[in-house]
Amino acid sequence: MLLVDLGNSRLKWSMHHGPRVVRGVLTLVSGNWDALRLHEDWSNALSELGCRAQPLESALCSSADEERTNKCMELLVGFCQRPPERLRTMGLWELREGFNHVVLRNDYTSPQQLGDDRWVLAMGLAATPSVWPEKSSWRISLVSAGTATVIDYVEGTQSELREGFSSLSFRGGFILPGFAQMRGALLTSTSEVAPRWQAEAGLASQPGLSTAEGVERGLAMAQLGPLTMMGRPDAILVTGGGASEFLAAYRSLLEPQWRLAAQYLPTLMDAGLRAGLESLKASTS
Repeated sequence: MLLVDLGNSRLKWSMHHGPRVVRGVLTLVSGNWDALRLHEDWSNALSELGCRAQPLESALCSSADEERTNKCMELLVGFCQRPPERLRTMGLWELREGFNHVVLRNDYTSPQQLGDDRWVLAMGLAATPSVWPEKSSWRISLVSAGTATVIDYVEGTQSELREGFSSLSFRGGFILPGFAQMRGALLTSTSEVAPRWQAEAGLASQPGLSTAEGVERGLAMAQLGPLTMMGRPDAILVTGGGASEFLAAYRSLLEPQWRLAAQYLPTLMDAGLRAGLESLKASTS
């Protein structure tokens, strides 16, 4: 099984064979990637996993434009034995595993307008009950930190009448430029700030006493603004290539007040892709 997450700045993939998995990342240059290198990486992963044949199936989640998405689909068609499945946003998704039944609803006014990547991350959350709060009803802040910072909210209820049944609702969220985008816009658009900026300025909730401190503390507070305005959730889950910087800001500024540790879940997209592919297979069998 080959799972691919195509974003704006990186292409992330994972190849699964039984319990074993090999992962890889390609940084996009001007929005594109080296197809020959990617094919070579996938072939090397097959060898590392001890597979004698190409993967049977694959799934793709893309937040890129249609041209790059179609290019990636063509690569998957050429590498895997079966046509790839592109996971798209839905109004409702169900997951059944043994006695467990999870329903995920999309509360967007127009569900199809929700980005596929945000929906698949919510699917990953629905497929990973081990990270749900241990209570019958909960609200989770789901943070994807990358080129953009996306802070979504998912609410869940576990039925007391139907054992194993859980109802989850994607309640929408907030989208803002990521740390690098915010910082880059500021430093390239202001003649006085850039010469005085330095990366090692410390984070704190107090006003900065230097330009560098003012920049970094301002960025951190802007990134955490949606969390602050919405109030303390029952859990905070963070994923994405910019997760380390977001987590550093949260741990310095909000965690001491809320006494709530944020969890880093780098494979949440994988969980969503895998669950989505498995549910598609089950629906056609």
